[in-house]
Amino acid sequence: MSKEINKLFTTCHVECPFEFATKLNLKINFVDFPAPIYGYYKPILYAEPVLINKNLSSKLQEKTCEYLVLRHLLYHGVEFCLDEETFERLETVTERDNEFSTLF
Repeated sequence: MSKEINKLFTTCHVECPFEFATKLNLKINFVDFPAPIYGYYKPILYAEPVLINKNLSSKLQEKTCEYLVLRHLLYHGVEFCLDEETFERLETVTERDNEFSTLF
C-alpha cells in the first residue's frame, strides 16, 4: 500500500479499502468477470460504481478495490477498467515509486 493511501486510511480511521469505499458511499458489487478483468469503475446513478471480479483471491480483490477507490478519488465520474496487464503495471510503479501520482 502506498504512503498516500495509508495516510488516507489513518485520517479516515479505516483499515482496508472496502471500509474506505463505504466511508465514501461507494457501492461495491462482486461480479463474474472474464479472467483478465480485475475490476471496473463505472459511476452510474443508482448502480454499483465499483465492480470487482468475484473469482479473484481476497488479496487481489482488496488491492483491486484500493486501485478503483483511488481512481474514483482522482478521476471522479470517469469510468475505468482494471485488467490484469494494467494491474501488473500499477503494482510495478507502486513498488518502485510508492506514489499514486505516477499511476494514472
